[in-house]
Amino acid sequence: MMPLRYHEAAEEELLNEIGYLELQAKGLGRRFFAEVRRAQDRIVQFP
Repeated sequence: MMPLRYHEAAEEELLNEIGYLELQAKGLGRRFFAEVRRAQDRIVQFP
């Protein structure tokens, strides 16, 4: 399985969004990131 890598700017944007969502509601950023990880897993599994 090939690891999924982000462009630097995309990774920074993802981290900023996670932080923003976490400020809006406790746990929301973590839940969003969990969904992103599930999508990444599917992309890697079924390219």
